[in-house]
Amino acid sequence: MLRYPSFLRQLVRSSLPFLAALLFLAGCAGKTVTVKIPPLVDLRTWPLIGIVDFSDPVHPELAAAATKQFMSDLQHSQPGVRLLELGSSQAVLQGMNRRNLDPEAIKAIGGKYGVDAVLTGNLAVSPISPDISFSADLKSMRAKVSVKGELYAKLQEASTGASVWSNGAHGTWSLARANIDAAGLANLGFTPATESFKRMLRDLAWTATSDFRPTYEKRRVQE
Repeated sequence: MLRYPSFLRQLVRSSLPFLAALLFLAGCAGKTVTVKIPPLVDLRTWPLIGIVDFSDPVHPELAAAATKQFMSDLQHSQPGVRLLELGSSQAVLQGMNRRNLDPEAIKAIGGKYGVDAVLTGNLAVSPISPDISFSADLKSMRAKVSVKGELYAKLQEASTGASVWSNGAHGTWSLARANIDAAGLANLGFTPATESFKRMLRDLAWTATSDFRPTYEKRRVQE
């Protein structure tokens, strides 16, 4: 039978507690659980929420699409939330002989439509603008066409007109790009405007509704 030198056996015996501690710590470090964190805003606080179409005087068709996308993301975040579509701000205000969506108008909307809160929003889309740059030796060029978008939404309590939540999102989305090198070779990229605007609205609405979604995080288990 193979026998190890006595000093080696002594070293192994003295190292056993240390090795056991390392294995224990490694086991603890590897044990985690995923915890669900409730959303920052629980929309069930307001049983019925009236939503006024988002406004953009320059791009009303995009504002209408933004309203639909926002509603979809909101109800996906908290299934079962009841939304009542009230129409455009102009139609709502005219129906109550008012000019602005001020707190008094919000309270009037609550009384007329029986909603507990009112959600409003604004969309702003910049003109499509080119961005052209040249290299220091003027032998190559880069060009990019993009669009900027910004979305802002607010939730107000119908009984008082007080604002109980607001959030927004903004960003820039590319429509086309071109690179021309010193040899005159061009590399072009193009995204249809319709797809770019759809992506813009999806991104804006998803970011702006982040407070309504639960989050998840991993936590170490304490034994």
